[in-house]
Formats: sequence, structure tokens, C-alpha cells
Amino acid sequence: MINPDGSSIELISVHMPKTAGSSFRDLLLRIYGEEGLVWDYHDTPLDPAVLYNTDRDAWLLKSREFIERLGAPKRAIHGHFPLRKYVGYLPNAKRITWVRHPVDRLLSHFFMWRTRDDLPDHTLYRQVRLSQMDLSEFAKIPMVRNVMTRVFLHNVPVSSLFFIGVQEHYRKDVKELKALMGWPAIRIDRTNVQRDPDYASFKQEVLNDRRLMALLTDLNSEDMSFYEAVLASRDDRRSGRSPWQRLTRILRTIAH
Repeated sequence: MINPDGSSIELISVHMPKTAGSSFRDLLLRIYGEEGLVWDYHDTPLDPAVLYNTDRDAWLLKSREFIERLGAPKRAIHGHFPLRKYVGYLPNAKRITWVRHPVDRLLSHFFMWRTRDDLPDHTLYRQVRLSQMDLSEFAKIPMVRNVMTRVFLHNVPVSSLFFIGVQEHYRKDVKELKALMGWPAIRIDRTNVQRDPDYASFKQEVLNDRRLMALLTDLNSEDMSFYEAVLASRDDRRSGRSPWQRLTRILRTIAH
């Protein structure tokens, strides 16, 4: 069914890699059901070989064709995609995302790629596995630096976002989002929480290495600034103040 204005779509949810994705996905399933959800994981924007990174105009055309076919009974979109994909489309849909401390996100991403063999085909993933690169080498790859601000939210006004949740405050922020969206009473679970003892040991080793931590923080300085602004704006939001001024200033600075 072609429905150019996508009037049935009420939510566009950007899933930052390794950021509350499984937990929030399961929550959306309970709210909208499989029939009401669009899983938009086609772009894989961190892969340098995909259309998004090799031919932006062709990607935009393909995205338009995809979006114009959205309609009832679909009500929500969730996945790994740059939010700019939907700029100019689905005006009634609320844009949301979740963020996580950038270094924590990077560590989780690196550990998953180094230890799992069941991941989908991905040029950068193959490079990481075949070369057996270490964390510092991985962190220096341009494609995995500042992924929040330089990839998933790049060239999108932060004021267009209805809600930005923080993984470290997942339960409280889901409750707030539930009230804002008018969702029914739902159980709030956390799934896919990293409990691997090897990961805990790996993370602690990194945290204890001040030089490495300084490098990782510096390599993701734009995301760090944005994350800290999100935390401050979260406090503004919860106190009734407008949360967007601080975030808009940060993203405008990064864009230049």
C-alpha cells in the first residue's frame, strides 16, 4: 500500500549500535505488535561499502522509494539508520533515540565484533576480525568515531527529536516516554544486558588504563560533548525547562 504521507506512522526510533536496542525493540513489540512495526536495518551506515557511504544520491532515492510504501497497519519504525533518511517525510511521526556513554558504547561494540561469529556480512566487521586489531586500532577507524553525532544524527536539527533517552537511566526514561506517548501500562524489562565475565574483565582493564581512556575519550570528543549535553538537558526536561537549547548549540558546533 503506497501512502506518501505515512499518516499511520507515529514513531521513528533510531537505534544507535549497542545502545538499548534489544530492550527497546522488545518494548515496541509489546506495544505495536509485529504487524505494526517496520524494522529498518537495511542501511548499515557504519559499513564503508554500503550505498549510504558510496553513493549518497542513490541511497536517498532508494530511501524515498522505501518510505513511500509505508502505511497502515505500520505504526512505528525502529532500526539502524541515519535520521536524515526521514527528513521531509512522515511529518506526524515523533523522532526518538537513545544514547549511551560513548566510551562504554565503543567498548561494547568492539567486544561484540571481536567475540561473536554470528554477525551479518559487514565490510568493517570482516576487517576487524581478520586483522585481529586491538581496541586502540579499532577506535581510530573513522567510521566508528563519534557515531551518534557524525552518522546517526548528522545534519538533523536536534529540535526535530521528540525524545532522547539515556541508557544508563533506561527504566526512568522509558516511564517518561510512555507518559509522553500515551502508551498503555507495560512491563519494562532490560534484555541483552552484557553479563559475560570476560567482558567485565575487559572493561575493567580499559577503565584502569588512564592513557587508553584518554585516547578513547579524545577520539569521541564530539559524542562526549553531545552525551553530556543530553544528560544536562535530561535534567532540564525533568524539571520542566526546555531541553533543546543546550543540545542545539552542541550539534551546531559539531556541524561546523
